[in-house]
Amino acid sequence: MAVVDGATAIGLVDGCFGASQSVWHKEILFALERGVPVGGGASMGALRAAECDAFGMQGVGGIYDDYKSGRLSDDEEVCLSHGPAEIDWLPLSVPWVNFSATIVEAAVRGDVTPDERDLLMIAGHRLHYTERTFRRALQMAEAISERRRCDVLERLQATVRDRKREDAWRVARWLSSTSGPLHVPWTLSRTSHWQSLEQDLERIHGFRAGRFADRGQQNMAVKACVRGGTARRSPASPRPEEVSRTWVTTDTPRTG
Repeated sequence: MAVVDGATAIGLVDGCFGASQSVWHKEILFALERGVPVGGGASMGALRAAECDAFGMQGVGGIYDDYKSGRLSDDEEVCLSHGPAEIDWLPLSVPWVNFSATIVEAAVRGDVTPDERDLLMIAGHRLHYTERTFRRALQMAEAISERRRCDVLERLQATVRDRKREDAWRVARWLSSTSGPLHVPWTLSRTSHWQSLEQDLERIHGFRAGRFADRGQQNMAVKACVRGGTARRSPASPRPEEVSRTWVTTDTPRTG
């Protein structure tokens, strides 16, 4: 719908799956074909960018780089579980990209020993993304004494490395300085599934597939499909006025 509404640049950060539909690759290709630059990073945005950059999508941030290089390979590595809207989608688990970075940096600082680091990395990797927390990983590391676990837990929770947040702001900065039109050397294949989606859009929203046949018809509104953002702004984060006419939405539940 961002393209239908006239977006000239789209930033994808987070998304849902399972109980609700995630962003479809075809939607991204549709935007790119229409001349709308699409960038992604941090979570589902990084996954989609690694999958669609050959078609012109722009990957942003270290997590995207890790997926592109093969250092990350599983969708699960950016997933987390969360509470409902009534408690502001409170995170209930820690995504692997944040968990592993926090443990590694704790070892570098000397907050955990090399052996403790290894035990926690093994435990964290074995946990399903819905259950992965520092407390649960420490409970699985039975070789660490109970008193020591409490000390390590306090240190880890006080020094969490949030790679997803960092890359989300990178996408926002990319978005604030990007606009179309983009030109790609291919044409979208309109499969039966895509034609069905177009028919639904026309029926529900009055959208017609040929509406944007001329890329010059798009207006200059900028919409960012940046989902699952967090409210706190880091010192290096762009100020609201720097992300001109950008929509950062947090009104949808997220698992990644």
